[in-house]
Amino acid sequence: MEESSFKSTDIYIIDIDLNIKLTGIDIGSKIRKYSISSKIIYLTSLEDKAIEIINEKIRPEGYLIKDIDASAIRLKLINLIEDIVFNMYNAENSIVVNSKTNKNIIAYDEILYIAVLPGERNKLIAYTILGEIIFNGKISDMKKKLPSDFFILNLKSYVINYKKIDSFSYKNESVIFENGSEIYVGKKIIRKIDLHKKGLSI
Repeated sequence: MEESSFKSTDIYIIDIDLNIKLTGIDIGSKIRKYSISSKIIYLTSLEDKAIEIINEKIRPEGYLIKDIDASAIRLKLINLIEDIVFNMYNAENSIVVNSKTNKNIIAYDEILYIAVLPGERNKLIAYTILGEIIFNGKISDMKKKLPSDFFILNLKSYVINYKKIDSFSYKNESVIFENGSEIYVGKKIIRKIDLHKKGLSI
């Protein structure tokens, strides 16, 4: 095993009870020697093996007990991998929002702006380069979660990604984004955007 062969996005599914000289715990320890962020899922028929793994400081993502029903193992494995992948992409430069049926991970650089959904209580709409996402939330909470190095956060009903702004017009009271979409926001907000783009206090 070489350090360069490990990546933070690697996911290892390891049987603890290998019928070879090395055990799954030995392999997990070697992985951890070179990578603290690779993901490990253990298969085992003995629940008390978890204590030994903890003592080795391997910190796996989860355990699958082999003596349960095969379909249950498959379902738990799918759920573990989905959670791992979800957390990987949620870790940096993105935000998670909950719609009626799904969790959505939206990268900051995909967001054009987020606005209050008219006529709906605690509902927001994110306009992205890929489309629109309606989700549960308050604009005040979004302002706390999103970074100021991407977004203009002091607008009443909007959060706007200033890096995606192509131009704006005082005359038309509108903002035009890189993808050609346009939003009408009024002169007061246009002035705030103008000052923000110039690096001046608002």
